[in-house]
Order: sequence, then C-alpha cells, then structure tokens
Amino acid sequence: MSGVFNTLNVIGSALGAHSSGINTTSDNIANMATTGYKTQNTKFVSMVSTSGAAHQYVPGGVSSVRTQNIDQQGTLSATTSGMDMAIDGKGFFMMRRVNDPEEQVVYSRDGSFQKDNEGYIVRDGWYLQGWKTDVDGNVQNNNLNSETDLEPIQINALESVKRVTSKVELKGNLSARMEEADPPFEFTERIFDSLGRGHDLRFSFSRMTGSENRYKLDFSDIDGETQIKIMTDDGEKDLTATSYCYIDFDAQGQPSAFKFTDGTDTFNFESKIKMSFISTDGNPDAETLDIDLSLGDVGTANGLTSFEGPSRVTYHHQNGLRFGNFENISFDEEGFVNAHFDNGMKLPIYKIPLANFTNVNGMKMYAGNILFKTPESGSAIIGEAQTPGFGTMKPGMLEASQTDMLKEFTDMTKFSQATHANMRMYQMAQEISKTLLDSVR
Repeated sequence: MSGVFNTLNVIGSALGAHSSGINTTSDNIANMATTGYKTQNTKFVSMVSTSGAAHQYVPGGVSSVRTQNIDQQGTLSATTSGMDMAIDGKGFFMMRRVNDPEEQVVYSRDGSFQKDNEGYIVRDGWYLQGWKTDVDGNVQNNNLNSETDLEPIQINALESVKRVTSKVELKGNLSARMEEADPPFEFTERIFDSLGRGHDLRFSFSRMTGSENRYKLDFSDIDGETQIKIMTDDGEKDLTATSYCYIDFDAQGQPSAFKFTDGTDTFNFESKIKMSFISTDGNPDAETLDIDLSLGDVGTANGLTSFEGPSRVTYHHQNGLRFGNFENISFDEEGFVNAHFDNGMKLPIYKIPLANFTNVNGMKMYAGNILFKTPESGSAIIGEAQTPGFGTMKPGMLEASQTDMLKEFTDMTKFSQATHANMRMYQMAQEISKTLLDSVR
C-alpha cells in the first residue's frame, strides 16, 4: 500500500506544480495589453526522496519555481501623448506614492504619465521623481546616488520667463564705395530688457570725411527711452555730437581698429555698451543692460568688412527673449523635462534619473506595474539616461507587454495535457487502492 500512497503524493505534487504553471500562463495572457508588463515563467524541479534502502525506489515528485523576465526588453510603440515615455535599454523610472522624500521609492517600466491638477507628473497616483536643473541643464543636486534627494516633478510653478539681452552679434559689409555725402547705412536689432520688453537698437554706419577707410558707428534706441554709454579702456563714455565710435579698415577690407573719440582724446572701444532705461517720470525703469557687441576681430574678416560690394548685413543675432508665458512641457532622450514658452524659449527644469539593479530579476512585482527592491535584487544604482549601464529615454512611446501569445498557448496546452495525464494517473491509483482494500476484507 505504501507504494500506492507514494504514487498519490507524486501525483498531488504534479497537479500542484502544473496548476502553478497554468496560473502563471493565465497571468501572462491576461496582461498581454498591459504597458511595460514583464512575463513570468514556471520552472519545474524534480523532488528526490532520500528515504528507503539503496535498492528501493521511492518517488519524490515535482515542484514548481516561478521565474521573472524583468530584465527583458519589450517592444516600443509610438503613442499620441507627449506625456508618454519609454526606456530603450536598462533602467527603471522611480516614483513615490505621496509627495514626501521620506516615502519609499518604487520602480516601474510603465511611462504612461499624466499631469495632475496640482501640476505634478504622475502615473496612477504615483509621483515621478527627478532632479531639479538650472537653465543650462546642470543638475542642482550634489548627491546623485541618493534616493532621498529625489523630488516629485512639478510644473505648475512655472508661469512666465524672459531673457535679458547680453550679447549682439553682427556680420556684414560696409561698402568701400560709400561716400561721405551718402546717407548712413542703418540696421536695427530688437533687444530685450529685464522686464521682458523689446527695444529697437539701431546701428548707424557712415563714411567719415578726410579718412580713407574710416566709418563712424553710432548707436541709438528708436524709441528714445534709453541712455547709451560706450565702454572704453578708459571707462564709460557718453555719446554726443562730438563723441562717437569709429572703425578703421585696412587695405584688405578687414578691421584694423575699433576706437572711441571725445573730440580730443582717442580710446580703444571695448565693443561693449550700456543701455539705461528711463521711464516717462525720469526714474530708472528696467535694469541697465550690459551688452557685448561682436563686430569682428582686428585683422580678420569674421565680422564687419569693407569690400567693394554693397553695404548689407549677412548675419545678426541677439540672445534675449521677450516676456513669454508657459505653454507646455516635453521630454527628451537624455531625460530632461523641458518647459516651453510662447516666446520660443525652451528651458530644462528637471532631469529624470533611472535606477538599475545588480539582479533585476530579484525584484518583487506588485499590482499596478510596480516593482520593489529586495535583498535578492540589491540596492538601487541611480544614474542618467545615455550613460554606461542605463538606456535611452524615448518620448512619445510606451513599452509593450512581453507576452508572446504563441508561447503562452503552447505552454497552456502542455500544462493542460500534463494535468489531464496526472488526473488519469490519480484515477488509476484510486482503482488500485480500492482493489487492494477489497482484497483484504
């Protein structure tokens, strides 16, 4: 009878193991449309009995072990939402349940984010974590390896932005055929003050009498609301009828000198001007602008020239921007969260870090596409996208489920057949047991 009971034990272990396999396969099929879902497998391990004599065979049965495929990349698919983001390669998004740096960090590959009514970037109530950056994209956190220094990404605090003009670059030609009697060649550049307002800075070039290759350079604000001072190697100078800047050109049409004269003395013009804004009541309005002028270098043709052709501007640029209102955000492949304004400015405001683990398949899966670290996975290794050990962010995309329907149905068929076979063995063992019991009555 002991042999029959051993058989029943083996069949029971097999039914339990294959039932676990069916459950795992059912989970995988059920999550075939779940974003970022990582499949699980059922592995079968034989059980060997150590009881009995050496010449006796005592069956042990089978047990099942669940394995995870968290380290496997899913297919990336484009979406219509600019808030969606996938990871191509290694890494996990880091999130917290509440807006609290002491709250436990969880991990996920599901980047179907949204903005809540408080301006936080969330997914199903989980707050996406990041680092704040300055306007140049530099992370403002000194400890990039600590989860406690992460903070939820919030964008509602952004309202408006402007950029003060601090540099004006001008390239072009002042015609060598220009005569003293000819009207000045003028060009206007729109610049912006500390209040985000625009002003038209006018450059005026005219040929000077008695100087073969000398051109007077004058500056003015078309609106007439500024005082302009010239920066020289002798300090600030005022522009007047007898105080002005001029440019000398050599025989090759290249600048040979940038100068300022007050009618008596001559100084080196430092290619810098100061513009002070005066309101209608005579009080200073916006902050004074310190503007670096890039007009070219002495002895080169990389800025202003004086050739035979007509006077014209070939390139101009200033780095200011008018006042602009916040419009929206975007992500990029490096993980930056960029704010966009209606004046055309784009500023990085956060950077989304990624987490990785020594043994990612040792993480624990929870409902809602959430993963927790465990002693088996090890501690989180935090880094930036597109750096060694981490993947690339893919805005406007999501990672599809790993479920392979052909594999899952094949496994389901295999587990079902095994279950039916073991049920048949169970029936046979019952019949043998009944026969044996009947024979001793």
